[in-house]
Amino acid sequence: MNNVFALDATERAALRPEKRASEVLAIGLPEGVRASTMQPLLARMVAVAETAAAVGASLQSVEHVPGPATVVALRDREAAWRDVHVRYGLLTAPEVARAAGSRSTNLSEYGSAIQRSGRALAIRRAGRLLFPGFQFDVNGSPHRRLKDILTVFHSAEWSPESTTLWFTSPNGYLDGKDPATRLAEDPDEVMDAARNATADW
Repeated sequence: MNNVFALDATERAALRPEKRASEVLAIGLPEGVRASTMQPLLARMVAVAETAAAVGASLQSVEHVPGPATVVALRDREAAWRDVHVRYGLLTAPEVARAAGSRSTNLSEYGSAIQRSGRALAIRRAGRLLFPGFQFDVNGSPHRRLKDILTVFHSAEWSPESTTLWFTSPNGYLDGKDPATRLAEDPDEVMDAARNATADW
């Protein structure tokens, strides 16, 4: 493409420090095409390339390369977690404590306490303990009956991750609604759905 140029070392050095990189391309846009239109598309392409490089580097360290079905399952699972984060939030223990109005000098202790007592669940992502936001009411306290519902899943030996994904996925028992959205309005209905999901048929 004669309208895409790689900047040489001298040209890269002339850029402002925050725009310098080991490799820089300059693109000449056709008339009528705005930079503001192309920028998000190019940023997406760069992000995909970065992801591919990171995945490729990770695969080099494992003995068995996963098959296509495993890769698709991993991608779908990660997409589900990102959806949970966007729709409901994944809160750190200090964030949970502040939302509840805790005045403790150790803000992490509040989150740890409600997790230990079974009043809320937490999952691990990127090495951090995070609390799905749907568990808390407007005052930052765990929803009533949440502990009872979580006990159903704990007794059935569901992991916190599987339980969270159940809460945040459409449920036929609840007319296609997420249990998380029904938790405040009708916890008894969510309890029935939880018992149905964990029943040993």
